[in-house]
Amino acid sequence: MHEFRKLEGASPPQVQILYPPLNWSLSSTERIVDSGPSNAGSISTKSAKTQNDIMRYEFSAGGVVYKIDGNSIFILVSQHSYHHGWVFPKGLIGDKEHLKGEEKEDTAVREVKEEVGADAEIIEPVAPVTYWYKFGDEKIKKTVYYFVMKYIGGDITQHDHEMEAVEWLPMDEVLGRLSYKSDKTVFNEARPIIEKLTKDQIT
Repeated sequence: MHEFRKLEGASPPQVQILYPPLNWSLSSTERIVDSGPSNAGSISTKSAKTQNDIMRYEFSAGGVVYKIDGNSIFILVSQHSYHHGWVFPKGLIGDKEHLKGEEKEDTAVREVKEEVGADAEIIEPVAPVTYWYKFGDEKIKKTVYYFVMKYIGGDITQHDHEMEAVEWLPMDEVLGRLSYKSDKTVFNEARPIIEKLTKDQIT
């Protein structure tokens, strides 16, 4: 939650998606994608100097939430109020004082509840997605930890102000609705996991 903080009357700063610096290496579990929504005004967690720039790091967590209705699988997607893109719910890890030390799994469950009104339980993680973007003059490396999550309750009409719309979509419609390559990358990994989990429940 609160990944975007738009100042009243202020124009959003220019955001550019960047490729990684030449001297940067990823862990074996991270993947680079070259597009995703910016996080204007979000909390920084740490910074380090690369060859030419000061990099700021952001860490978020969220979920690909599924449910079975009748004989079909549905996926929860949301439209952000700031950039209007269709995304999976996510938010910054430990972005408030009382949340310092929060585990990424707890963040994912909390953000899904806060942003889209759904109660969900974590079933399985997917590989983190990492991308770079430029916010003003600052380069930021963002890592998002996503989890496949099973819907267990809640009311998606009770989503918070950060989302202007929340919908359950049939599996085959999700890729066409998602706005960013980062979310599409995550869904392409999450889909076979969800299909395997539900194969005995779908006839």
